[in-house]
Amino acid sequence: MVERKTKVLIVEDEIIVGLDLADVLKDEGFETYGPYRSTGGAIEAFEEVAPEIGVFDINLGADGTSHEIAERFQRDGKPFVFLTGYGAAGNEVMSRFPNARSLTKPVDPRAVASLLRSVLG
Repeated sequence: MVERKTKVLIVEDEIIVGLDLADVLKDEGFETYGPYRSTGGAIEAFEEVAPEIGVFDINLGADGTSHEIAERFQRDGKPFVFLTGYGAAGNEVMSRFPNARSLTKPVDPRAVASLLRSVLG
C-alpha cells in the first residue's frame, strides 16, 4: 500500500526561500503546493487541492500579507505555521490567529518540517 503524503501549501514571496523550503519538505515526505508569492494563487490552490496544513510568510512585500489565506485555513480548522522576520512585531498578527504557530526567519527548512510534524500530531 502506498502511504498518502500530507499536503502542504506554501506562501512565500522570496522565491529562492520558497523553493528551498518546498524541496526540503518534499525530501521530508510532504506533498507541496507552491510556493505562491501572493494570496491569489494560494487561495485557488486551497480550493483545488485541499491542503491539510499551510506555511505562510506573513509579509508578502508588494502583495500585502498572507492574512487572507490564513483566515481560510483558520475558518476550516486547518493548522498553519507563520514564517516571520517581524520578531516581537509579529505578536499583533499572532493575536489575530491564536492557534497558529510561528518560526522566526531565517529558519532552517528542516525545522519547519519538524514543526509541521508536531502540529499534525
